[in-house]
Amino acid sequence: MNDLLEKYPEQFKKLGGIIYALNKIDVFLITTLSSFFTDESDVQSEKNFIFNDALFDKDIFPDFENRLRLFAKALDGVDRVAIE
Repeated sequence: MNDLLEKYPEQFKKLGGIIYALNKIDVFLITTLSSFFTDESDVQSEKNFIFNDALFDKDIFPDFENRLRLFAKALDGVDRVAIE
C-alpha cells in the first residue's frame, strides 16, 4: 500500500478529499434530518434521541441513499404543506 501511496500521492490526496466531502454531506444530512424531526417544545424528549440513534443505525439506514430518500420525503411534505 505504501508503494502505491508513494507512487500516486496526488490521486490519494484527491480520493481523500472526495471521501471527506462525502462524509461532510452525510453529516449535514443527518444534522438536518435531526433538526427537522426535533420536537421544539421539548428538545430533550426521548423521541429525539431515539430518532437520532436510528439515523446512525446501519440496520435502519444502511447507507447514505436511504437518508437522502428520507430527506427528499421530508422536503416533499414541507412543499405540499406550503402549497396548501
